[in-house]
This record gives sequence, structure tokens and C-alpha cells, in this order.
Amino acid sequence: MLEVKTRVAPYLQVQLVAFPQAGLYRTATGRANLIRALDIGVDVVGGIPHFELTMEEGADSLRDLRRIAADRGLMWDVHCDETDYPLSGHVETMAREVTWHGLGGRAAGSHLTSMHSMDNFYVSKLLPLMAESGMTAIPNPLINITLQGLHDTYPKRRGLTRVKEMQVMGIRVGCGQDCVLDPWYSLGTGDMLDVAFMGLHVAKMIHPV
Repeated sequence: MLEVKTRVAPYLQVQLVAFPQAGLYRTATGRANLIRALDIGVDVVGGIPHFELTMEEGADSLRDLRRIAADRGLMWDVHCDETDYPLSGHVETMAREVTWHGLGGRAAGSHLTSMHSMDNFYVSKLLPLMAESGMTAIPNPLINITLQGLHDTYPKRRGLTRVKEMQVMGIRVGCGQDCVLDPWYSLGTGDMLDVAFMGLHVAKMIHPV
């Protein structure tokens, strides 16, 4: 993979993420594999706290991953709160770690879909915390609206995080396409115009004001 990255370097920038797909602590080899990937030159520290066995272990994994990213001077990209569960507030812990340890724009929270189900008062506290941290939010409209709300009958939640509210707070938002022809989403094309088109509709941002 690192060889492929070198070959395409004249044409595009590729950043590889050491991503503990099953959770950092959930398997015996999760953390060791992440460290091994970073040791051979992978660019970014990944994470997925809501896949840990308990909320406490999810928070612990974020603190551990933040230490790894800070110590190595690397970026930190977390699949964070990709769930409909309104009490999945790992982004709060992440934002606190980013603020206290000065990661700022080196840190990104992807998905953040639990925010579509959170209590509005809690979000009113959470958004300023994220803004203060300087972290980036990366919704993934195509996969978010596919995987979220699967347990709903009606009304069905859209599954996208609070994009407009984040922008109002000055939080940097950049959409992604998390899945391209993989088991989670078979319709991915890799075309970011598809992502923008769907995101504008689902976030109700098609009106000019």
C-alpha cells in the first residue's frame, strides 16, 4: 500500500489511516496492529470508540489514541458516534482531548450521527466545545443515510449529523464518501459530486439562504 501511495504521489495526495476496524481494545491484537501500521509509515491515527464493549472503554480508547497521535505528531481521524443512540457522546471526550492537548485542525470526527438523535440542550453545550477545540467534522451523507435509522419504523431518522448548526458555530465541516463498493455501501462511485448532491438535500441546504 505504501508503494501505491508513492506511485500516485505526482497526481494526488493520499493519506493512509491506521484504523482499528473492530475497536482498539475489543480484540487482542487491535492496539498492536495499529501501532505496527504507524511504525511502518501510515500517516493518520484512526479510532472507533462506539465499537468498544462499553462506553467507558470507548472513552479510554480516545484518550489512548490521542496520546499516540500527539506523541507522534500525527493527525487523528475518528469514526465517532456512528450510531442512532442519543447517549453516544464520544465526540465530547474527543473535543476535550483535542482542546487540552492542542491538536486543533489535526483532529477530525467522522460521521457524528448520534447528534441527529441527541437532546437539543446537550447539543447546545456540545457544539461550542467542538468549535473551541478547532476539530473538523466529516459527515458522510451517502452511508450515513443508508446505515442510520435501520431500527426505525416511522418516523425514520435521516441519519446525517447537524451540518448547518455546526457551520453556524464556525466548526469546519468537510463531507466524505466513507464507502465505495464495499459491504456497507454497494452504490459508491467515488464521485464527490454525488456526496454533495445528497448532502445538500438531506441537510436541507438547497435554498440559497
